[in-house]
Amino acid sequence: MYQDNLIITLNSKNATLQNSTLKSSVNFNFVSVLKEEDDIVRSYISVINAQIPMSYYVITSANNQFCYNTMSPVDVITLYIPVGNYNSYTLCEKLTSLFLANGKTITITVSSVSGIINFAQSSSVFTIYPYTVNGISLVFSTIAPILGLTSTVIYSGTSINGNYPLNLLGTKRINIKSNALAINSMSSTTLSFNTTIATIPADYPYFSMISYENNNNLNKNIIKVPTIENIDIQLTDDDDKLIDFNNFDWTITLCLSIEREEKEKDNITLKDILKHTILTNTENKNNIEILEEKILTQDEKDLELLQK
Repeated sequence: MYQDNLIITLNSKNATLQNSTLKSSVNFNFVSVLKEEDDIVRSYISVINAQIPMSYYVITSANNQFCYNTMSPVDVITLYIPVGNYNSYTLCEKLTSLFLANGKTITITVSSVSGIINFAQSSSVFTIYPYTVNGISLVFSTIAPILGLTSTVIYSGTSINGNYPLNLLGTKRINIKSNALAINSMSSTTLSFNTTIATIPADYPYFSMISYENNNNLNKNIIKVPTIENIDIQLTDDDDKLIDFNNFDWTITLCLSIEREEKEKDNITLKDILKHTILTNTENKNNIEILEEKILTQDEKDLELLQK
């Protein structure tokens, strides 16, 4: 048995983009990356290294809605926080300016000790709706988990505190997925098998670059399919949602390891073949002579019997 390694370098700028400038779902149109061969015992795939930009945002279009009202719960106002990366100060500043644009003066602070946000309005009762019903459709404060608010509670008062600290950590890891590179993996997100081939910690500052190196064999996984015609890659966050890389490119290096069964080497030389032929011919000649001798002897015996 021996191992045959194929290094595969991927760059998103060479790929067919499946979600445009998000660049988190792509396809590489290789030809016959892996094909069925008689000597293949099994194949493995591993991520050797990856260079992924921290170009995505904490606040996205999926979590930037804030629903509130300062008077009646009938008329719910929805603010949309511009997508981007924020710290506690810049987020409070942005929310304050959005309230002012709607004619409301709300004082927003975050405790330096507990990290909990506070909304205060002395003139009247202020109501925050992590969820509400607007006509026949649900309108959510999708930013509620980031602000430390419970998504099933309506908050009301002149001073409102969150239940938990402000959470601006964003994505804590990046999942590298592929349907073509089929392996066995599971996730608590779905409590079932999925297509993840590796996970990378996202512990770098925003607008920098993750530089990942695989220093062990734990990410070496058996491929469950005999052939691979192309390679698809999806990069997802903690919730298995595709990441928006804001048109930044990433690179990943894979290693396809193929275990092959070594065939027995044929060590017979031309000299051996000739020797074998000569011996065989000699043996056949001797056998023929012995047979002829036996036949002749038998004929002589038969002739003697006739003469008697």
